[in-house]
Amino acid sequence: MNLSDLITMVILILVPAVVAWWWIQKANGTPTYRPGRPKDDGKGEQQP
Repeated sequence: MNLSDLITMVILILVPAVVAWWWIQKANGTPTYRPGRPKDDGKGEQQP
């Protein structure tokens, strides 16, 4: 594996990850993992 292959691989992995993270942050307006409905608040109940 040469350097250009490594750079290409890093870009292909990092760019979508950063864009997805940024998009989620923008959509939420909050730094939480929850897209809208609470999945599990730690109290044990699972909400659909």
